[in-house]
Amino acid sequence: MDDVEREDFISEMYALVFEEGLLYEAPLGAIDRLPSGDVVHGPWDRNDCGQVLGRWHAEGLIGLWVRKPAETDYEVSAADATEVLNSPQRWRPETEEGLASVALTDAGAEVSYERWRELALASPAEG
Repeated sequence: MDDVEREDFISEMYALVFEEGLLYEAPLGAIDRLPSGDVVHGPWDRNDCGQVLGRWHAEGLIGLWVRKPAETDYEVSAADATEVLNSPQRWRPETEEGLASVALTDAGAEVSYERWRELALASPAEG
């Protein structure tokens, strides 16, 4: 991934959080339909998505929620969220893990985009 792609990837993962996107959607990328033409973002490697979302979760910036129509929504425990984020192969639309929604925490709302970006770029040891 070159620098431009990396910045686009981080920006799109950040947007996923603010849009409360579903985990299975993260690696799919997105298409912005503009009058000047389509802008394609992604698709992304599942493991890259898991690493970035995992770092943000470890920092307390995001949590996971399971939202089920006609049932009670519930927050995924921190330990279970860590396990799910470390298992991106389980992020499928037919699984409960894949249908977990990424949610901004109060702490995450207080952090600058630059901090989100720094965490996304950190090596695993730096987390």
